[in-house]
Amino acid sequence: MNHIHYDLAEVERQFRAMREAAMPAALAAQGDKNHDMLHEQDKMFEANLAVVLAAVRMKNEGRCDEFIAHVLGVFVSNIFCHAASISETPQETIVTMFRLVSNGLTAAYGGDDLIPGTTFVTSSISGQRGGRA
Repeated sequence: MNHIHYDLAEVERQFRAMREAAMPAALAAQGDKNHDMLHEQDKMFEANLAVVLAAVRMKNEGRCDEFIAHVLGVFVSNIFCHAASISETPQETIVTMFRLVSNGLTAAYGGDDLIPGTTFVTSSISGQRGGRA
């Protein structure tokens, strides 16, 4: 079978290990000026992990990539809308978020350098082939 099963506990362990490895290097590379931003990003780690685990769970359940992309796309759109709604400059806020998302995807899948001021890392999740969704 082509189905790949992912061990959610192992995915969580890998993501926590990546965070532990990446944070000191990110802090050292940024100097003092972006430490606050990095610490605020780190405070959202658990929310980020929950979304990753939800996507992996959907994949384990046999959901197609398009379904998962739709669910996550709506989720991200909601985050953008909520952030814009509390901003004094909603359009600027949305443009900045779009730019950072674009830069992040380019860095992760286009081979560019990491984004200055973020803890963005490319991750790899592996599973075991076989079984049923």
